[in-house]
Amino acid sequence: MSAIPKYDRATKSLSLTATSPINIALVKYWGKVHESLIIPANSSLSITIDQADLCSKTKVELIPTAEGTEPQVRLVLNGKEDKITSRIRSIIDLMRERTEGVRAHDDSGYTLTLDASELRTHSLLITSENNFATASGLASSSSGLSCLAFVLSQLYGVPESFPGEYTKFARLGSGSACRSLYGGFVQWHRGFQAIQELTEDAAKVSDQSLARAVELSQESMEWWYNNLSILICVVNPGDAQTYQKDVPSTDGMKITLETSELMKLRLEADLAQKHIDQLTGYLEARDFPKFAELTMKESNQLHAVCLDTYPPIFYMNETSRQIIKTATKLNGQGNIVAYSIDAGFHVFLFTLKEDYVKVHEAMSVLPGIDQIIITRIGREGVKLI
Repeated sequence: MSAIPKYDRATKSLSLTATSPINIALVKYWGKVHESLIIPANSSLSITIDQADLCSKTKVELIPTAEGTEPQVRLVLNGKEDKITSRIRSIIDLMRERTEGVRAHDDSGYTLTLDASELRTHSLLITSENNFATASGLASSSSGLSCLAFVLSQLYGVPESFPGEYTKFARLGSGSACRSLYGGFVQWHRGFQAIQELTEDAAKVSDQSLARAVELSQESMEWWYNNLSILICVVNPGDAQTYQKDVPSTDGMKITLETSELMKLRLEADLAQKHIDQLTGYLEARDFPKFAELTMKESNQLHAVCLDTYPPIFYMNETSRQIIKTATKLNGQGNIVAYSIDAGFHVFLFTLKEDYVKVHEAMSVLPGIDQIIITRIGREGVKLI
């Protein structure tokens, strides 16, 4: 993946634009063992959502800075000026450090080359928009920050020094963002076998904590592409009056690792890796009922450790729970639908196309659902446009 930035002769600026999908973890990521390097406590496995329905679009411009002034960074998110977080700043700093210069072109075919020292003096304007609610449990950080990290790497002309390094760049913005670089099913590897390794060389572990597409046979992958329907129940926040969650994921993860005994047991048993191995087998075997059971158990475990956190963390609301009850009832004679809920109250539902109408009808009559988004597995990860 590489691109030549666009050059604007009038403003002497460089720009690139990309889109990136959201992903939803089927085997959940919850907790970090290294905060600044975003090394996860366990591996995770996700499914990419079709960009036609849910994505972030990000344009980054490198603008010459007036002589004698420091380069500035501005972020406009969904039409409003937003703050530059320390994580965004860390990605920018890394790209400026790693830049090798870049070649750009304009619409007429004129090309020019800017060396690394020139690029480091340019200011940045980041314009990003989501076609869905931000910070609500719909994984806006996964799409937005994967998009930003990839565009910055291309705009600064930073090549990978090893396969998969672009996923590391995305991970530094938001852990789940690394999984949005690919379509289909994606595994984010934790990068270590034993916790003790982290005290020896965290940087080495960081280089191994990468996301990769899950390797399935072409026949099995096409079966899931052609047969799986995804329904996203956008749940009304109710008394909260806002789609933004009460406890941000970063804060919630930290408190859970510090206080939840259930989380400690989950990590000691390495349940996430066990579930990843099982789920990969179910995907290859095209076994939807077992896929559904494990997906729901993983979702339940995430919210169980949040409830076991002290003080407890509540992400689901009453509507979320009613959707789970309805799914459980639908599965009375065998699993035809699976639910998965991240750190929020919206619910992702998975069903085969043959059962889609039955599932949609059952969910559409429930109060408290603002919208049901009908979508599918995304074949593409982040892409330049």
